[in-house]
Amino acid sequence: LTWQLWREEAVRVRDAEARAAWERIFGDDPEHCARMAIESRTNARMSSLARSQAKVWARSHPIELQLAETALAVEFAEAYSEQPGANALWMLAEEAAPGVTPTMRAQAACWLKLNPEEAALARDERHRGFAAEFEAAFSKSPAETCFKILSGWASPQELLWAQHADHWRSFNMDTYSSAASQLQSGLAKEFEDARPANTAADAARIIELRALCELIPYPDCADEFMRAQLPSVASMSANAKERLWLGAHCWRVGHQGRVRQATQQLRTEMAASFSSQWAELLSQTEDFRKGSLQAALLDLEVDRFVGLRLRLSRRFGWLVGYLAREQGELLGQLQALTLTDPADRVLHRVRPSQEAKEQKKREEAFLLSRGKLEAQLAQSLARTAQWQSYFGAPPPPVEPAKNTNTTNNSSGKNTNSAAKTAAKDSKEKGNKEGKGEAAVRQMKQLASKGKDKAKSGKDRKPKK
Repeated sequence: LTWQLWREEAVRVRDAEARAAWERIFGDDPEHCARMAIESRTNARMSSLARSQAKVWARSHPIELQLAETALAVEFAEAYSEQPGANALWMLAEEAAPGVTPTMRAQAACWLKLNPEEAALARDERHRGFAAEFEAAFSKSPAETCFKILSGWASPQELLWAQHADHWRSFNMDTYSSAASQLQSGLAKEFEDARPANTAADAARIIELRALCELIPYPDCADEFMRAQLPSVASMSANAKERLWLGAHCWRVGHQGRVRQATQQLRTEMAASFSSQWAELLSQTEDFRKGSLQAALLDLEVDRFVGLRLRLSRRFGWLVGYLAREQGELLGQLQALTLTDPADRVLHRVRPSQEAKEQKKREEAFLLSRGKLEAQLAQSLARTAQWQSYFGAPPPPVEPAKNTNTTNNSSGKNTNSAAKTAAKDSKEKGNKEGKGEAAVRQMKQLASKGKDKAKSGKDRKPKK
């Protein structure tokens, strides 16, 4: 009882200090303090300490807070009398313009709070507009595209429409459910009929190699790697490849155990192949000393090993994708392992005499597991650093255009078509120029500068 009394006293003292600090910052005017307390709810620039002080002040001044909320809502309704609901939702959304001030956000939040029915109607209208934009952008097969996006099987361009796809599904649940079940069963049966012999192994290989090729930073190397691993798939068209990949995913949903076993076997084979090819790369480059790009930059001569590096990058480029996938998986395992830290857990059902021993045992096991993962991650990062030091940084991937369309449907189509055109032009330009020409031009410029400096130095040297 005494402890509870002292605890309540401590809370009272803390709240009094918070109220005093809030009034010291924003003055003694209760109306202004109430407005700023409301604004702290939607102002991301305020610190967590200021927000906690605002909550304490608002709890002790409920009447002033209600008057301020009403005043802010009236101001917002007068400023946006035509479409207050749509404007309020837009101001509080993530895609709002940078010109929206925290005061405007506070006004919009107060209007939505005091007008729940109109806010619900405006919210439904906004979501219905998103659904209409999605259906207009993918008019040929909206249900199939929505299923692919929400399942994570879509292309990067289609994944930009995830929010719109979610709203389209909410307004077309029956169509989506029937199309999803029909599409999933149809693609799974089509995949099984096309590959009846080793269905599980083929599904695992297609899914794993597709994910690995997306991490390879060299497009030519990714195509050659896919052609070497899956010759029948490499000769297919883009639409046929996409349908085959979706069929493998759909077949995996109904046969997870078999695909998991095949995936483990495939990863074991790929790990052995990675070790052997990495050793071969070390032998051909003499531990990354022969033909290094860094050495060529220091010598100021014409790079004679551009062709060698180009051939090696095309042959062993898949190793970079393998390392990237390995690093992502190790980081995920480390994050998951952090949740099991015994320092943040309380032991239950353990005798007091055995508590220290059990705690030490768990800590040793945790530290051992974390040490192994950190050592593997350090080794993988070191190999990636060696690759980039020898070959140079890989070319940056072509980023898909962001979907900023929230008003009309034609702009969304133009955005997607422009992104596809830009990606196609950049790919054709890269294939036309070649990967080694840029390095050769750079080496020639450095060499010419070095020769000019040497020549100027010889001219200044007096003759004997």
